[in-house]
Amino acid sequence: MSRAPRTSNELNGVQNQRTSAYSNPQPRSDGSDFRLKHDGELWQALNASKSAFTATAMFSFAINLLMLTGPLFMLQVYDRVMTSGSIPTLVALSILTGSLYAAIGLLELVRSRVVVRIGMDFDRRVTDRIFNASLRRSVKEANSSTTMLRELDSIRQFIAGPGPITLFDAPWTPCYLLVIFLMHWSLGIAASLGAIVLVGLAIISEKLCTGALTEAGKGVANSLEIAETGQRNAEAITAMGMQSAFRRRWKSTNREALSWQLLAADRHGTSQAITKSLRLDLQSLMLAIGAALALNDEISAGTIVAATIIFGRALAPVEQAVAHWRSFLRAFDGYSKLDQLLRFTPEPEIRTSLPRPAGRLSVRNLSVAAPNNRQLILHNISFEIAPGQMCAVIGPSASGKSTPARALVGLWPSSRGSVRID
Repeated sequence: MSRAPRTSNELNGVQNQRTSAYSNPQPRSDGSDFRLKHDGELWQALNASKSAFTATAMFSFAINLLMLTGPLFMLQVYDRVMTSGSIPTLVALSILTGSLYAAIGLLELVRSRVVVRIGMDFDRRVTDRIFNASLRRSVKEANSSTTMLRELDSIRQFIAGPGPITLFDAPWTPCYLLVIFLMHWSLGIAASLGAIVLVGLAIISEKLCTGALTEAGKGVANSLEIAETGQRNAEAITAMGMQSAFRRRWKSTNREALSWQLLAADRHGTSQAITKSLRLDLQSLMLAIGAALALNDEISAGTIVAATIIFGRALAPVEQAVAHWRSFLRAFDGYSKLDQLLRFTPEPEIRTSLPRPAGRLSVRNLSVAAPNNRQLILHNISFEIAPGQMCAVIGPSASGKSTPARALVGLWPSSRGSVRID
């Protein structure tokens, strides 16, 4: 015997705590609140990779700083090499630029491998805990461990993908705009207004897609639940001739989920197309403004090309954020579900190790109700079973015959009374 039985007061306290947790669940994420709770197990698992995230931020700093290599190279070629006609200067600039581009490629390679390993480490830290918690939750209500593991997989794929890299690159957009301001204030204003417009489009896209993606996720979950239920009860469904009716029910749910997915995909695709088209228009506008300034001798020809390239780089994180917004929403929704699961299903208490039991079972005034239900199934039951004896429970179907077994092994906590061994 490895666990000490709980007293009646302990069981009542645990039952009240679990009933409160399940009857007052935290609100599910609908995509409108992206605040992550900083006191949960998932956050601690992420925080354990703090040094790796810091390294990723440092690589992002170096990469974005080196991204100015191309604009500066074009500026020097147009303003110095083309005017002086110096081939050695061109060769030296080309070798230096090629070396810096090689450094960018190396840093990108290292950064991508770091974020992949962050995702793997996060999965390794929480996968056992989530698997055990989902199984324990399934005892209390219909739930599937595979469903929660799919949520964990969506989070891991987001962490190991380009999404976090986009978040690290986003703070550099104001820095690139500042560089354009240093070239000429007119170019800086045009670039800032263009960036604001694209950010506004990204926000509008998020508002339009969030609701449809949320409904699509619910529909897919319902469809999978119906399909898994059919597989578990395939013999009964076949024996009773319910295949057609069950298939129609699944098709209806699946069709609804596909409709929401189609709507979300259409809105997201429209947003991406508008964003890409507008970005190209804004780059052309930057060229036009730069050409007008160059004709008035306010900037050089090299500044036109350099400012346009920097502007394209400044808008890249915004466009990438729009492209990866669906994966971000999916990962955040999975994070919310898993955080709720772990909060409502804490790890089992450490039990006192007991000597090997003789096997005398004593039940006193036991009352048991089903989880999430106040109606008692067993009320004030008392009996004793000595080692070697057997006890049989008989009765009609759905009369609660299996409830004593669930209470004895601890699957259903008692509302009142005690179960003791020896």
